[in-house]
Amino acid sequence: MIYGFMQFVRPIRLASAIGMSKISAKYLVITQNRLNCSRKVAIAVQYMMGWVIDGSLILFGVSLSSLLTGVPIF
Repeated sequence: MIYGFMQFVRPIRLASAIGMSKISAKYLVITQNRLNCSRKVAIAVQYMMGWVIDGSLILFGVSLSSLLTGVPIF
């Protein structure tokens, strides 16, 4: 079922990635200008920020689920 759903969503994911490529390039230039750094450093900063944001959202989601269900995290 999950595999079938993912095959259905694949064209949507591809179209989204193509559409966001220009936005991502602009964001990269903005990062380079604000930090006054090279392209490689700007890419690394954006990559690490992605991990930080993902981790924060996961932490928030697990904490909220734990609070609402009354099940302790540890």
